[in-house]
Amino acid sequence: MMDVLHWDGTLSAKDFRIGAFAFAQKWENRNLAFPPWSWLPCPKHPWHAPPEEEGYLSLEKICISRPNEEEDVDQISQIDTGEEEPCCSGNEDVLDDATLVQSNHHELHYCDFHIVYSSTFRVPVLYFRAYCSGKFS
Repeated sequence: MMDVLHWDGTLSAKDFRIGAFAFAQKWENRNLAFPPWSWLPCPKHPWHAPPEEEGYLSLEKICISRPNEEEDVDQISQIDTGEEEPCCSGNEDVLDDATLVQSNHHELHYCDFHIVYSSTFRVPVLYFRAYCSGKFS
């Protein structure tokens, strides 16, 4: 058992691998609607052969569904803060395409997640990337 009072928060690469497999197993048991995490071995370079256990967790191409605007309005209207909303004067600013990124609500959004081990800091690191497919649902 680890002495938590004197633990500095770091992990060995072996402890990371054990924890990563435990996390992936719990994810698979509790998140049935999502795909499982995959363990990917680190790329091998000709000048450096990493030990077989070196790798990282990967969960890719998770499609994020966005509720439509009617659902957004319904959710907002259910929140009652007890304060009056400020009234708009009707002189709304014209949208300037040069300064505002327009969001297409019908475009598919995806996320990729990777959990890697930082040998420098001896901690797990979560990297994520969100992107649009360019295709419409």
